[in-house]
Amino acid sequence: MKVGANHRTNPLSHKPGGGEVRITFISGKYRDYDKVKFPQAFIRKCFDMDEDILQAQVLPEGKVITRFEYINFMKEKNGNRKIN
Repeated sequence: MKVGANHRTNPLSHKPGGGEVRITFISGKYRDYDKVKFPQAFIRKCFDMDEDILQAQVLPEGKVITRFEYINFMKEKNGNRKIN
């Protein structure tokens, strides 16, 4: 599902340019965000806000180039401590 501009809060997401990010949830559903200027920061914020995210991908031109997984994010956030 592509997220519409009316659901975007960052003013930069209303300006042309940037990449596309796909956020995939544990349920298998996903959301595509376009015009993302700082993909890693955007993804980190998404992971902070929602524990139901399985992974996030940067999708320039519809191809996956970078994949971030929630479990790895949590390990990094918690200093590589064991996560249950």
